Amino acid sequence: MGIALVVISFSTVFVDLGFGRAVIQQHEITQIQLSTVFFLNLGISILFSGICFLLAYPAAVFFRQPLVQPVLQVLSLSFVFYGLNVVPNALLYRKMNFRAISVISVVAALISGVVGIFMAKKGYGVWSLVAQNLTAGFLTFFLTFLYLRWLPRFIIVFAGVKAMWKYSSRLFASALLDTAFTRLDIFLVGKMFSTTTLGYYSRAQSMDGVVKQMSSASIVSVLFPYISRNQSDMVKIRELYVQYLHVISFVAFFLYGFLYVCADSIFTILFTARWAEAAVLFKIMTIAGFVYPVSSLMVSILSARGNSKAFLRAEVFKKMIILPAYIFGFFVGLHTFVYCLAIAYILALAVNVFFVYKEIFILPAAQFKIILIYGFVTLVIVLLIRLFSNLLPAGAWANLFLNGLVFTALFFIVHVIAQTTGYHFLITKAKSFLKK
Repeated sequence: MGIALVVISFSTVFVDLGFGRAVIQQHEITQIQLSTVFFLNLGISILFSGICFLLAYPAAVFFRQPLVQPVLQVLSLSFVFYGLNVVPNALLYRKMNFRAISVISVVAALISGVVGIFMAKKGYGVWSLVAQNLTAGFLTFFLTFLYLRWLPRFIIVFAGVKAMWKYSSRLFASALLDTAFTRLDIFLVGKMFSTTTLGYYSRAQSMDGVVKQMSSASIVSVLFPYISRNQSDMVKIRELYVQYLHVISFVAFFLYGFLYVCADSIFTILFTARWAEAAVLFKIMTIAGFVYPVSSLMVSILSARGNSKAFLRAEVFKKMIILPAYIFGFFVGLHTFVYCLAIAYILALAVNVFFVYKEIFILPAAQFKIILIYGFVTLVIVLLIRLFSNLLPAGAWANLFLNGLVFTALFFIVHVIAQTTGYHFLITKAKSFLKK
């Protein structure tokens, strides 16, 4: 399943072509443009569904795993669901209807999760994950259409999306480059190590992906359409950026610090002790975990202001920093490779900081200062817990409870005393929500 999803996620980049963000970012957009983009995405999704179906056998041979072929062939249907949903999903974000987006995501996740668990209990193995994936894709597109009640006109005018393509093509190139690098490790691990090792690595990476989404997706997806509407108001954008850099840093460092000290217990409880190696790999990944949500905020500033050229250039420079990690780290062992990758991601953050400075004129030192405030607090707490970890009782549940409780208590005590901006903002929003 890990191997199949690598192929799927890489190919999905071609289905969107960057038009999803282009629909959100445009000041004005016509029904003809929306219809053209819809049918263009649908046509490409059907094309890649066929390509993925045909590539299933070569992928199985490459990874020396015959089961990859039927799994990948069935999963190729997910392209069609994704292609159908590009424009409707973008329209919900354009309208900033985040309540509907959240409800649709939760309903699709719950129902598909029930389907996956039911099939797993019945002994369907990997096919339970395939069914879960396809069910989630279908429900997301179906519920979005049902809520939005938007239907395309049977009109295709490519001239109408020419201006959008200038913007979206650079986002597409950036996404293609990013996906190639973030999935290259799976191809290398799958080719050079056993399928079992790949399973450990994929499990650690999938857990890391969940946390990345939790720490950044909601905030960034809300900010992107808002900044797009106010892209010419530099004062407001700078205020928003600084405020949300505090918020995302607070959330990201809390989540990754908590998960670092609790990783062994979490993996044992969720997946049994057989997945201990995946827990080790995940702990290494958490070292640079904060980079993704912070970087997501930074690149959103570039794309929301319509500077897709800078967005693409930033991606190219970052990959030039990350590439040596693949060349050096991978061939001296898997753990060393993951460490090298974590260090490279941290170094690449400087590229995003520089491009934000060029775009909205906030000094790099000021940006790094915000990040380091939250990072230093988390590092000290994690080191203290590791220092006294031998005093804790044995047992996964006991360790999870005590490590989690101590980390959470110390983290919030420090931020309450310091009254950091991220803590103060979240508490204020929480109080406002509870009053409503």
